[in-house]
Formats: sequence, C-alpha cells, structure tokens
Amino acid sequence: MIYKPAIFGGLIFLQGGDTMNNYFTFDGVDSSDFGLYIAYFDGAPNVGVAGGKYELSVDTIPTNPQQIYYGKNYSTQPLEFQADIMLESLPDNSEEDYTEQWADINDWLFGADGYKKFYMSNTADYNYLQCVIIPLENLYIGGKQIGARVLIHNDSPFWYNDNNITFDFTGTTADENGEVLFTKNIDSATEIKVFPTINFKPQNVSGGNIDYFLFRVLNLDNNSEFRTYIKKQDSNKDWVIDCRYLTITANNELRTMNLGNTQPTRNWFYLSDGSNRIKVNVLDTNGNSAPFQYLNMDYTKYIRKGEIIV
Repeated sequence: MIYKPAIFGGLIFLQGGDTMNNYFTFDGVDSSDFGLYIAYFDGAPNVGVAGGKYELSVDTIPTNPQQIYYGKNYSTQPLEFQADIMLESLPDNSEEDYTEQWADINDWLFGADGYKKFYMSNTADYNYLQCVIIPLENLYIGGKQIGARVLIHNDSPFWYNDNNITFDFTGTTADENGEVLFTKNIDSATEIKVFPTINFKPQNVSGGNIDYFLFRVLNLDNNSEFRTYIKKQDSNKDWVIDCRYLTITANNELRTMNLGNTQPTRNWFYLSDGSNRIKVNVLDTNGNSAPFQYLNMDYTKYIRKGEIIV
C-alpha cells in the first residue's frame, strides 16, 4: 500500500487509510525521545486487541464419543499484532546523522535481549505487554526511511497490570494459632494463578532458647501456602520471596528455604481472582505478636482485554 504524507503541525498523517497514533514506551524508553509514534490503518480505530486466547488440551478414545478435557493451553496462543512505527516529521538532518538516528532506533526496538515491557502510552499507568518487537519492513517517503512495520509479540495471550497489596497489623488480634486473617480482593483472569513476590522485614528477634521463627502465609480460598523458618540473627533483614520462581533472598543474598512441615496437599502460595482470605503467622519464638516492620505483596494481574489500541 502506498501512503501519501500530509503534514499538519509537524505530524505526518498518511492519507488513504484511517489512522490512530500514539506515543509508546518500550524497555523503559519513551518513543517521543526519538520523535516516534505508533500508527494503525484501514479502519483500525474500531478494532481492539483482546487477550486470553487459548487452545484446548483434549484427548479422544475410539469408544467414547466425547472428548476428554485436560485444560486450556494459553502459551501456544500469544497475543501479537502488526503496527507501523513512524517519525513525527520527515528527516531534514544530514545523511550521516539520519543513518545514525535509525541505527539508534533499531538498536532500541530490535536489540532488546528478551521480553520487555511495552506501554501504549508514554506513561506507565496503563496495562502493558511483555513483548519483543520484530522488524518486518522499512517504510520510505521520498527515498528516506520514515518508519518501520513491525510485529509486536507478547509472551502470553494476556495484557498485564502491576499491583501491590499491603498488610497492616495495626489493631489486629492473633487467633489461638498465632495468626491474623486478612481478606484481599484482586481482579485478574479467572482461572489463572497469580504468583506474587512477598516482601517483608521482621522485627529484630532476640532472647529465648529457639534459634528459628516461622514465617507462614496461607490462602484459605485456594488452599495454597508458603512457609519457611528464619534464623533469629537474620530476622532484621529485608526478605523477598518469589512465589513464581521459588526463590528467597535476604538483603539481596540468595538463601536456601527451610520449608519445615509444609503440607504436601497444599499448592505453592498464589493469589486468585476475587476474594483471598490470607492468614499470616505473627508470633516469634517467644510468643510475641506482630513481628513485622512491613509485609506486602507485589503481583501482576492478567487481563483478557487490553486497551483499545488500534
């Protein structure tokens, strides 16, 4: 398709097709820093890129007319779409500077090592993709490159949104097991497990004859749990537990988990769409209550339908 440029207020609109353009952020860099925007054509403003596609995992038996259902496979249906990334105005710099400009742009867009965050705005307050950008072809006007047609390939069928929940122990009372119950509601794709990163710092534990104290969180609504025993001398440190990759660090040092008597019938701790009734152990080895300087969880929710972006 051939587009004819029309320049209004320094912006180029390509005549012959409907367009929508916007700045975007990729790998922490604002596209406006390069004078770039993202454009779509041919009635695209009425189209939304929705997430959540999947393939069914099923099997068949010759004597059974019904399929045997095992579940949904989301990883085989990543969200992806084509887009044109355009300069806001025709380049008027020297050939050398112009060539160097596109070299920098190409390094940024196509040189990323792995999936990076992609926002459809130049602010980080929106849903995002975790994607790679794949070059398809260069776009030219008057013999000079004005843009690039690309494929934006997400690592899943979902959009994402980062969130945080905080546990405030002010005014709480532990039950007979030394636990405090919190109810936390999250809004995510219904059947997808949301594995949070747990951040906490216990109060400094001293005295007593026991060398360890128990850190434990239990989600009553999905029967998932995390527990580990922490040495008293490690208590006054910043702990980070990654429930997806099963790692635990103290002051950025990787530690081995002492799982104690974790129930084998329970899942590894995760959050679910809707209500999450979470019990948190708040007793140290001396029976003292609420031994936390802070406790919070970072999590990324999964969104089936992203913003209307094209």
